[in-house]
Amino acid sequence: MKQNKITIPKKCKSFVDDMYYVKVRDHYCGYVKLNSKHILFKIAKQLDNKDNFDTWNMNKYYPYCHGGVTFNRLDDDSLTLGYDQNHYGDDKWGINKNNRYVKSHTIDWAKRLCNKDDIKFIINTRISFFQDTIDDAQKQLNDFKKVI
Repeated sequence: MKQNKITIPKKCKSFVDDMYYVKVRDHYCGYVKLNSKHILFKIAKQLDNKDNFDTWNMNKYYPYCHGGVTFNRLDDDSLTLGYDQNHYGDDKWGINKNNRYVKSHTIDWAKRLCNKDDIKFIINTRISFFQDTIDDAQKQLNDFKKVI
């Protein structure tokens, strides 16, 4: 598949190494390649080490993109995220065949991935995940103490 390069927005250059879109059969897909400085790369590495990394687990950390993240690839120094324009209604509105939409939406999504407020949201979501895990462990410990 031919990768059609998208110019990385200036405000994203410190976190994004590449942006592109491809045409798959009758629809487009957009991709953003985050480098190792991005918090999502660090979270993905932590989850990967625990065999918990998959698209569905990570979706709660991403700023929204069209239809949600449907692709991820974790490498040694990057995390590539992608979405597709092949959802219910996309053909009705012509979105799935519109390369201008995939370009503009991928640029907007990259900007949100690099936005300070969205990054704070990602960090707070991660903290709440850890807090829930700690709370669950504490409850299990308390339940265990009742049995002993």
